Formats: sequence, C-alpha cells, structure tokens
Amino acid sequence: RKIVIYLGDCYDALNNVVFVEEEGEEKPSKKITTMIAKDKETCPMYIGEDKENPVYFEMEGEVEVYLNNLTEAMQTTLRHSLSAGLDDAADWDLGKELPRHKWVFKYPAQIVATGSQICWTEETQSALEELEGGQEDSVKRHLTLSKERLAHLIDLVLGDLLPSDR
Repeated sequence: RKIVIYLGDCYDALNNVVFVEEEGEEKPSKKITTMIAKDKETCPMYIGEDKENPVYFEMEGEVEVYLNNLTEAMQTTLRHSLSAGLDDAADWDLGKELPRHKWVFKYPAQIVATGSQICWTEETQSALEELEGGQEDSVKRHLTLSKERLAHLIDLVLGDLLPSDR
C-alpha cells in the first residue's frame, strides 16, 4: 500500500486505487476493486469472472512484479470495458433501451471516446458500402442519424451536468 501515493508518477492517468475492505482482518487488504483517475473518474477493476466469488487484483510480491501485473490488469480492465461498451453500442438505435446519449455515462471517458470512434467508423463504412451497392440515400441517412446523435450530445453538454460528467 505504500506505493499507492506514487501511482500518479508511475501511470499517466491513474491517481489512486480502492482496496477491498475486509472485516475482521488485522492487516489491510491488498486487493484492488477500483481505479481512480487523476480527474476523479472511477473504473471498476476487472480481472476475470468467477460466479461464486469476486476476483480482485492483488498487490503482492516485489514492487516491480506487481506494478507490471497492475499494468496488465488495467489493460485487461479497459479491454473488457471496451468490449462491453461496444456490445451495448450495437443497440443504440434498435431498442432505444440505452441510447447513445445515456450510454456515454455508463462507461469511462476513454472507453466512450474510443467506442464512439469505432462505431462511427463502422457505420460510415457500412453506409459507403451501401452506396456502392446502389442505395443512393445511404450516406444521407447516416448523416441524418449522426446529426441526431450529436444533437442529443449537445443538449447534454448545454444542460446541467456534474463536473465529473463533463
């Protein structure tokens, strides 16, 4: 735990971590549940899934080893979060259960920015392929959809947002 105050020096955006609080234990836990960025954004740490018990990253052993393992755990967490975000993004316009302007609050900013770019690129490519296939209005439909999504995001930005949501 002594290294935690230096995480910001080791990692560009990571400022702190949240440890599991285990009742009845004499020693403080070395298991991490959440990463906290320098802008105070939080991201639950994902290591893997176990239906019976949560799986946490544990800061044990030599500093060099667990910092390398922490780097891998952060990458795994972001990969998992991006995958989940892209899965949710596939439903932006289908069921309207989680439209894009609500989806942006469900995931960390890095995931939202990356996921949005991936989706936009795939949708634009699809519209261009449809145009090549003879659908004359495919690009216009894509432009209309993009403008609608941007209008929702503009409304959000102009509205009352918490500083952490900006």
